[in-house]
Amino acid sequence: MKNPNHAQIINNLYSHINEYANHNNINIESWINPYDNRNVDHDILDNKPIYGMIISGHFLNYISEKESLKDTIFIKTSVLNVMLKDTIFGYYVSGMVPIEENNVNTIIEKVLIESVEETELFEFLAESNINDNLQDKIETLIYYSDFEDVNSLDKLPVPVYPDEILFSSEHKLRHELGILWDKETLGIYSHELHHNDEVAMTLFKESVKKCTITGQYIVKLPFNDKKPLLVDNIRMCFARARQHQAAMIDKPLYKNQFEKALDILLKEKYIEKVNMNEQVKGPIVYLPYKGVVRDNHPTTKCRIVMDASAKPNINAISLNQALYTGPNKIADIVMCLLRFMVGKYACISDIKQAFLRIWISLHDRDALRFLVPNNIFDMHSKMICYRYTSLVFGSVSSPFLLAAVLEKHITDNCNNNMVKNALLNNTYVDNISFSNDNEDKMCEFFNESNKVMESGSFQLRQWSSNSPKLMQLAKNDDVHNNDNIVKVLGIMWNIIDDCIFFNESLKWDKIYSKRSVLSTTNSVFDPMGYVSPVLMQNKLFLQRLWYLDFNWDKDFEDDGVLMQEWDQLLSNCETVVRNVTILREIIVDRNTEIHVFCDASSTSYGACIYILNPPINLDSKGNSKLVFAKGKIKPKNTVDNDNTIPKLELTAMLVGARLVGLIQSSLAIDKCNNVYLWSDALVVLQWLSSPDIDSAYVHRRVVAIREACPGAILMHVKSLDNPADIITRPVQVDKFIKNDLWWRGPNWLIEKKNNWPIQEVEYNLSPPLVNMQSININIAIVKEFEISFNFKDESIQTLLQISMVDRCIELRENSILNFFDTYDFTRSMRVLIYVFRLAHQTMFHKNLNKSFGNIYLSNLGQFEFAKLKAILIMQTECFSTEKLILDSGKNVSFGPCRGFGLRYDKLGVIRCTTKAVQLDPLNDLGPILVAPKHPFVMSYIYSLHYHSNCASKNYTLNRVRREIHGPGLKVMINQLVRRCLICKKHRARYLRFAYPRPKPLPIFRTKFLAPYVACGVDLAGPYKVIDGLSKIKVWITLFTCLVTRAIYLVLVKDLRASTFFRALKELSCRHSTPLLLLSDNATNFAATNKVLKIISQHIPEFEKSEGLTLQWKFIPVKAPWTGGVYERMIGNLKTNLDKMNFGQKINFEEFREHIYECERVINDRPLQQVGDKEVITPAMLLYGRKLGGGGTLSSTCVDNLLEDSKYLQKMLPQIYKDNI
Repeated sequence: MKNPNHAQIINNLYSHINEYANHNNINIESWINPYDNRNVDHDILDNKPIYGMIISGHFLNYISEKESLKDTIFIKTSVLNVMLKDTIFGYYVSGMVPIEENNVNTIIEKVLIESVEETELFEFLAESNINDNLQDKIETLIYYSDFEDVNSLDKLPVPVYPDEILFSSEHKLRHELGILWDKETLGIYSHELHHNDEVAMTLFKESVKKCTITGQYIVKLPFNDKKPLLVDNIRMCFARARQHQAAMIDKPLYKNQFEKALDILLKEKYIEKVNMNEQVKGPIVYLPYKGVVRDNHPTTKCRIVMDASAKPNINAISLNQALYTGPNKIADIVMCLLRFMVGKYACISDIKQAFLRIWISLHDRDALRFLVPNNIFDMHSKMICYRYTSLVFGSVSSPFLLAAVLEKHITDNCNNNMVKNALLNNTYVDNISFSNDNEDKMCEFFNESNKVMESGSFQLRQWSSNSPKLMQLAKNDDVHNNDNIVKVLGIMWNIIDDCIFFNESLKWDKIYSKRSVLSTTNSVFDPMGYVSPVLMQNKLFLQRLWYLDFNWDKDFEDDGVLMQEWDQLLSNCETVVRNVTILREIIVDRNTEIHVFCDASSTSYGACIYILNPPINLDSKGNSKLVFAKGKIKPKNTVDNDNTIPKLELTAMLVGARLVGLIQSSLAIDKCNNVYLWSDALVVLQWLSSPDIDSAYVHRRVVAIREACPGAILMHVKSLDNPADIITRPVQVDKFIKNDLWWRGPNWLIEKKNNWPIQEVEYNLSPPLVNMQSININIAIVKEFEISFNFKDESIQTLLQISMVDRCIELRENSILNFFDTYDFTRSMRVLIYVFRLAHQTMFHKNLNKSFGNIYLSNLGQFEFAKLKAILIMQTECFSTEKLILDSGKNVSFGPCRGFGLRYDKLGVIRCTTKAVQLDPLNDLGPILVAPKHPFVMSYIYSLHYHSNCASKNYTLNRVRREIHGPGLKVMINQLVRRCLICKKHRARYLRFAYPRPKPLPIFRTKFLAPYVACGVDLAGPYKVIDGLSKIKVWITLFTCLVTRAIYLVLVKDLRASTFFRALKELSCRHSTPLLLLSDNATNFAATNKVLKIISQHIPEFEKSEGLTLQWKFIPVKAPWTGGVYERMIGNLKTNLDKMNFGQKINFEEFREHIYECERVINDRPLQQVGDKEVITPAMLLYGRKLGGGGTLSSTCVDNLLEDSKYLQKMLPQIYKDNI
């Protein structure tokens, strides 16, 4: 870094180092960059570029070469106390350095780099994932020596560090974002069980034990397969302990609270001193720690939290990484709160020191060691080593182990079903809640739950309730809480008024930054969404800051509009938090209904749910109450079609539908009770009522809504009466607090249904998509090879929707091939194979075999069978008239297919008789008759085009005509090639120029010669490929036959003349020896020509007279168009390579395979306009056959390969004679 202050520090530092070296006769050359063993001048700053950097975090872990500091140099003088550590960038200097300007000792750390570019350093930092802010905040690091004894680490100078550096801002940011995401997904997404969770649960069941004396449970830490990778991290723990000690010296109140918490742990035997001489069987891990102070907590003012995610270096792993997290067995906090609100009476309690009451197995305790200084005020006091005997705060596995132990204990020891269900469902970590309408049941729960928990050495305390009887029992046992306002799972509960409310004030650090906005928004804990309309504005503001590309810590205080808007949002939140109170009790009976209102706008969408107790008689009114609301902002999506308001309305309906299941299970509402889905969007109601939806986006969400709320009633509501509209619009805080539409729903909701809005159209949720396992399907194969489906339910006879291979396929009565995807033929064929496989396995498989003979069991295989079946279905659908004429034994003499010479083959497929078939006595097949606009045919044509490396229209037509033929085929191929996105990309040109008028072809282009006797040659490249661990450049030598227009490609690694000579030799060995070469004036070509002239001097005269010498023609300089015969092939080659590689870097062998594929495709291109006559290609002139296509349906019927070969040899001279 080039800050002048930093340079002054480096100058000052090195002046002291030089003085120290000169005074003690020390050669400092060995100190400076010994990594590359270069000699460096003494005065580094004058002669060499030095870059210094104030670093952040554990930078040494990234750059240190050796974990040991045996060779570390320590320099101690009256004004200097530093040490030098070898790193890959040179020596690392750390310690106390005086600055002359202000005459204070400043703790700095520098990386001194000799002869290393600054850009290389920052590239290294970027690759090392160092995310701390290097310029705004200086965090320091202690270096560790290689001493055996823990307390000998005190020999190193340890500076005083601020307490804030113990936890980086990056971790805090991840924590805030995690909180925001967790609150966004509450009630919508359920927790999934992964394989590692099952393994952790198995380990727990195998290891858990119960002490017969105390009743406490003993568990093992659920180590994963990374356990052997744990290393000794005592140095890091020692440094962090000194940092914590320095922080306590500056904060006496914090010191007292921490020592008190430590004394409690020792007194209760939750921790114990470690005998360093004792032999240890398990892993040894030292954990840094920090005290978390909670002034408002009634019992534990300071909790010691271990940093189990700390790593000694970048290559090591932390304890948390070596542990299974385990399944999430903690109850959903929203469900616990909802159950807490049902019933006249409620109570809350917590388990005393729940984590600490569970013991850790003796062999695993050494993985929970930590160091504490013996004397807090002495920075050089000895360290005392402790280890935990119980679960610790800060381990990823502790919540799982606590929940699993509680679940096992309650299940095994509680015989009262009511109490057992309440403890299992209403326990959130160490908090237990319960509610009921009967006060005697409340007392029963108090007595039974205490007995059950005491049998496991758990104690319930801090009982709070609005039940006088229960509180009297708690007072008798001295486990009561006298406060009238208590916290219930993050929400405040006023016991006297029986209402809930939020925290009294927001937590804002008075900084105008994106980080501060995120933290302040998260400080309002509203899991049930009661004030979500107000918080939505904060989220939208945060989204705006994101779109404006503000950094996390960049102030927007300079922007007066943003600052004023944020101040207003803060004021709104403060007002709502202080003034909103909600009655706790929710009344639920057998007639309770659930009403879901949904809405969306251009910026957000949301849903709110109300519980309605209908009126008992005509004169009375019902009771409704808001129980849950969820608002979400519209995502920044590049697909505009997915962000339309109707689709957002549908997404809001999906959110509400998923929340219905949460409400039903939490409030114990029978699923038979009525569920109403209200929306002001008619298009959404129409989608939900429609059995046939084309849009995949809409279809997936409609299916999810039907599955979440089967049998729900769809209702339309006006926007003015829709409470969900409040979520998606800016609100006025004063009106919002007293808005009955939000808190109780529309006024007419509590009246009789006759007074509800009249529904002009009746909307009904269609039956969910049919499940294949629940349908009785009868499949019959008829003469025309159509499939008919018969269902027990008549309402779905005409439509079958089957989900296969992650897509929805619609099989309609008119065709079962409409699902064919134009751009994915193989995937569509797999789906069709599944359908026929299902048909083959039914009771009608005998009819199937009868209809097709033994085709299914023949060598064609399932793919060819499905392809043949699709062709038969297509011909039945599109050529029914032609089939009737052919069945009657007549020829088709009218219509669009009158000139195709239609006939049946042995399999009943209609084929065309072309001129090529007439000339071939061995080929009795011919191309298959198809309808080009049929989905199956379009998909098949594009598949051939795509697998030919997206070749030209003529090439694709030539390739397709070999197998299929039909009216309008050429037009359809032209349209498909024009629509191909890959072809569009490579056809794009910035400028087009007029080509010069072509001259007559030279004599060597028209003279009859064997292939490759006359060649044009050029080089293409360079191309970068991967060879081993490095990237190399390769070139392609392209030989173009001047007669047949065929090409031959040779891959070379350099442009030397000797390399080209070997490529020429390869062409001679594989094909023919060139007698004429046409090329440009490249130096390697010229050099090779000189070598060949020297060689020709030694050739006998009779060989020269027979024309066996090579003649080399060079085109004019700076006239590349004269070599257009091979330049055009260079263009074709590059286009094909671009379509194959897409700009990706591949290895040498893969590139060679691509070269071979390009050669095959280019040599199989048509040399003339494609028509009825067989088209000539370069490959036919070389080999007498075409290269592309491989084995097709037609080629499988050729029986005598020997006769075929003789016939080709006979026809080859005729082909040369007719076309050259």
